[in-house]
Amino acid sequence: MTARQRHIAHLHLHTVLTGTQYDDVIELVSAITPHVQAIPPNALQVDLTSALRYFDMSAYDAVQTVKMRLKALYDIDSSAGLAGNRMLAAMAADASAPGDTTWVPTGQAADWLYPRPVTALPGIGRATAQTLARYGLHTIGQVIDIPAATLQRLLGAGSARLLAERARGNDPRPEPAAHLTTDLVLELLA
Repeated sequence: MTARQRHIAHLHLHTVLTGTQYDDVIELVSAITPHVQAIPPNALQVDLTSALRYFDMSAYDAVQTVKMRLKALYDIDSSAGLAGNRMLAAMAADASAPGDTTWVPTGQAADWLYPRPVTALPGIGRATAQTLARYGLHTIGQVIDIPAATLQRLLGAGSARLLAERARGNDPRPEPAAHLTTDLVLELLA
């Protein structure tokens, strides 16, 4: 039995929201799928996988529906990224202009990542970026192309493994356990 392909959307909301407005947005998106994660102050991650069959639509159409509802009901402009995991969806959303959706199909993640700057990967701080740049490693593709042992000598074994996984489009983080409301997120941040 193979695992079902996941469809994760990351939405940037191009406005400043109060806690109540954020809750309203989460409730709106929850009408499509209950798998909504708040990312304060103005983003959401949505797992559309189970909703697609129910609504009989593609992942791209589901994202467009969410964006259209946000605009129509709350006058909120948004940009979105759509991919097979949370990391790629967030990176795709970062690459999207306001109003646009960047879709990274599962089989095309490596091609999409290859020319991107290595600093686009989550967890690449200034020190790591400077170390990689000293050795001429500026793009994700260049990191993928060097031998693992070389990367380990530059960064250390743990950091090199994590960077290599992310550069190949794999998100090693565990999936979120539950639906997070704005109040819970704000309480956790306090």
